[in-house]
Amino acid sequence: VTVVTQNIDGLHKVAGSSRVVELHGTDQTCTCMACRETFPQAEVVKQWMALPEATRRLGPEEDGFVPCCPKTDTCSGVLKADVTFFGEALPTGALARATGAVLGSSVCIVVGTSLNVAPANLVPGLVKARWGKLIVCNLDESGKDQADVFLQGRATQTLPRLLEAVRTAAAAAPRRPAPCTVS
Repeated sequence: VTVVTQNIDGLHKVAGSSRVVELHGTDQTCTCMACRETFPQAEVVKQWMALPEATRRLGPEEDGFVPCCPKTDTCSGVLKADVTFFGEALPTGALARATGAVLGSSVCIVVGTSLNVAPANLVPGLVKARWGKLIVCNLDESGKDQADVFLQGRATQTLPRLLEAVRTAAAAAPRRPAPCTVS
């Protein structure tokens, strides 16, 4: 199973998913805009915590805080979160990995997205290029027109119903004989 997400919080990995494509990057790391070295986001928090308390109490517009590369002896670059801002390109390879995962699947399950943000909104429908099925679970009717199966409601309610339906169908399906081997 590959999880393709537009979320940047890293929670899919924390939850134990091992194959995660983060289409819009991650807020768990940041990169120096000058030397291109990557650092844990904790570096930004450390720098912010080093500010005087009165400055930290100000809003982001007033505090003047700009996270800097910690390699102060060799670099004076600014740290940018490794997330995709509006107008920026997706992380290198992310769209290709997402597309590959969907094209290699017979079913694509989409949960909790408006399917309005391009190019991410194009990825789920690619499963149909392989005559696969698209299942969409959403609070509203987003994705209903594209879906082979549409479940409206909270994911905490629709996903358990979907799992139970798959288990029931699998139990009722005839067992296929083991493939023949010749030695």
